[in-house]
Amino acid sequence: NLSSNDSRAVAVPPMQEQQEIGAHIERETQTLAHGIRVAEHEIALLREYRTRLIADVVTGKVDVRQAAASLPDESDEDSVDEIVDVQDLDDAEVLVEDEDSDWAAEENDA
Repeated sequence: NLSSNDSRAVAVPPMQEQQEIGAHIERETQTLAHGIRVAEHEIALLREYRTRLIADVVTGKVDVRQAAASLPDESDEDSVDEIVDVQDLDDAEVLVEDEDSDWAAEENDA
C-alpha cells in the first residue's frame, strides 16, 4: 500500500550536511546563473534594437536602399557543388521513396 509511509525508512542526511550540499550547489551554479542573466539581458537589448530599427525603417528615418545594394549577389555565395564533393554523391547509396511511401535503398546509377 503506497498510501502508508509509516513503515518505510527513508535515508536523510543530517541537517548540517543538507545545508552544506545546498551551499555547494548554490556556489557551483552561480556562474551559470550569471551567464543566463547576461544572455537574457542581451536578448532584451537585441529585441529593443530590432523594434527600434523596424520603426525607423517604416517611418523613413533609415534609408535601407544603400544597405540593400551592398548585399552580395547570390552568385557570390558558395555553390553546392563546391561544398559537397559531387563524386561522393555519385558513388553513394541513395534513399528513394517508392510508390507505397516506404523508404527503400537504391544504388545511384548516375
